[in-house]
Amino acid sequence: MALQTGGFTWSYYSDYTIGWQFDLSSPVTVTALGFLDYDGDMVDSHPVGIWDVNGILLATATVQPGDPETGGFLFRAITPVDLPAGSGYVAGALPTINDTWGNGAAYAHYSAPVSFVQYVYGPGGTLNFPSTAGGYVGQNVYALANFKFTTSVAPLPPAVLLFGSGLMALAGWQRCRKG
Repeated sequence: MALQTGGFTWSYYSDYTIGWQFDLSSPVTVTALGFLDYDGDMVDSHPVGIWDVNGILLATATVQPGDPETGGFLFRAITPVDLPAGSGYVAGALPTINDTWGNGAAYAHYSAPVSFVQYVYGPGGTLNFPSTAGGYVGQNVYALANFKFTTSVAPLPPAVLLFGSGLMALAGWQRCRKG
């Protein structure tokens, strides 16, 4: 899970996509998207997304009441999406009037290789790229969108595979020659 949070001091509704920008120090595969349900009484469905820094939507899901819960977030599984290491990703979600959301969390912990950059938001009433800086670095926590991930295993370079195949062929040829 990318974000762990708790101890909310207050909450409210807004007509904005609320999110946070992050960087990755190594590649990950996103397997589920989550929406905050800290008090366990989510009523509405909530769209959640991950974008690149240019606003291109890379992953999306609609989290439903009753989806599996982990750490105060409900998660909806998605077709796995690979995110390469680098900077400029954004996770965001859209709250509703029936499901208030946490702001002012007592702590927020981001799991490596995820590193927090800033909180962001974007108006519109639908799930939109949240590109406006929230101005809350080190103050409040817009802990609304989350995601689960696995660390990606770097594939072997083709040259290594070709070399290994050549060694196996050579060993087989030696056996046939001796036998």
